[in-house]
Amino acid sequence: MDKNNHPKYLNEFHREQMEQGLKQIAAWAKKPLTFEQKREQQKMLDEQRAKREASEKNLFAIYFCGL
Repeated sequence: MDKNNHPKYLNEFHREQMEQGLKQIAAWAKKPLTFEQKREQQKMLDEQRAKREASEKNLFAIYFCGL
């Protein structure tokens, strides 16, 4: 932040991306997710975590156990 409490941007692209992100956050705040949407989102996140953890276990087994 500069002395006027404005964020510093690396370049014009960075400024545009930051502003777009702030607009999206404001839009999401105006329209919160329904319970069903939250449940679907959590299900997707749980599936991603399970895949990631399974992959990490496989890499561990290959690297340390020589499988």
